Parts: sequence; C-alpha cells; structure tokens
Amino acid sequence: MRSFLLTAGCFAGVLLAASCRHAVVDPAPQPPPATPTPDPLVARGQSRFIAYKCHECHGPHGEGTDDAPDLTGTHLDAVEIAQFLEKPSAHARSVGMPSIPADSPDIQLLVAFVLSLKRGRPAP
Repeated sequence: MRSFLLTAGCFAGVLLAASCRHAVVDPAPQPPPATPTPDPLVARGQSRFIAYKCHECHGPHGEGTDDAPDLTGTHLDAVEIAQFLEKPSAHARSVGMPSIPADSPDIQLLVAFVLSLKRGRPAP
C-alpha cells in the first residue's frame, strides 16, 4: 500500500509540475503609456491660429495649401517667425494675412504653435 501511495503521490507531483510549466501567467498590469503633457503656450497659440483664421490658408495642421506655405517644414526660427507675423511679405498681405503688432501677446503664442508644427518635433 505504501508503494501505491508513493507512486500516486509522485504521479500527482509530475502532473502538477507539468501543468505549471504550461500555465499562462498574466503579467502584472502595466500603466498606460505616458502621454506628453501639452504645452499650455502651444495650446493657446493653436486657439489664436484658429481665431486669426490661419488654418483657412495654412491648413488645420499647418500643412499648407495652394494659398499659403507649409508651416511644418519652415526653416524660420522663433525670431524670424515673430518678425514675419509683425510684417508679412507683400504677397502674404495681398492674400489676407494680417499684421500682428509686436506688442501683442498673440505673437508669442503663435510663434510657439508654429514651432510646435515643425517636422521632427513632438506633437502638442
């Protein structure tokens, strides 16, 4: 009888070990991937971009249209963008681009938004 119990015990141990090797264990739940915190300056700049109706000519994502250039590929830096917003080219003015006064708080917001559109930069 003792030999039967040892054999049965060993058999049960083998089955248990075999079932453990094939058991699927759920990994611990992972937190969702971190989403970048939107820059409030960029978000406010985007709302000014819409308020000035820039999206009508430059496209909703700054991708450009037949009427205005692609802002995602601009080579201008922050100072140059601000200068262009203050004094657009004759062509830009002729198609409706407004001049934004240098002392307007919108300049900084629009510059931040346009810079955020540049290719290779993370989206807001």
